[in-house]
Amino acid sequence: MPGLIAYQLVRQPPRATLLATGSVTLGAYVVLATGALLGALPSV
Repeated sequence: MPGLIAYQLVRQPPRATLLATGSVTLGAYVVLATGALLGALPSV
């Protein structure tokens, strides 16, 4: 993954890369949080 991010940084402006990376990360956390709240995941 870090290599992909580095490639993106070279290919496009840093702002766009950070925005895209942040969006994907945030989306993943939202999905995990929603799953935990709905009881789809076993509580740790």
